Amino acid sequence: MKPATPSAAPAPAGEPAKADPAAAAAPAGGAVTFASDDEYVAASKAAVGQFMEVLKAAGTDCDKLAKGINDLAADPKVAAATAYEKAHPEAKKKFEEAAKAETEAFEKAMEPAFKACMDNEAVGAAIKKLSAE
Repeated sequence: MKPATPSAAPAPAGEPAKADPAAAAAPAGGAVTFASDDEYVAASKAAVGQFMEVLKAAGTDCDKLAKGINDLAADPKVAAATAYEKAHPEAKKKFEEAAKAETEAFEKAMEPAFKACMDNEAVGAAIKKLSAE
């Protein structure tokens, strides 16, 4: 663990300490945030790639697919991307434009797995969890 470095001199006796603005801006609990649309787009494209790897690895094995989707849903970058696109709706449009090729490849890759597992409860629950992030 990195030792704390004081960012300002201690407050004189009898005066309250001033808050460090950099510390206040840092996300709590190590949460992931994006500083720009470009960071969001890059992370979202990477998540599509991760999802494609899940699909390829699972094939038509619904248990593997559910586990892979749950693992993806647990990735803090997924929650951060969802939060970012809610706060920056124009960024989602940028992602959709930038990721056309990835989206087409994803749609082709998902077809066999989702056809095989569309009635699987664990896969359905995992997709809901991923969509809720």
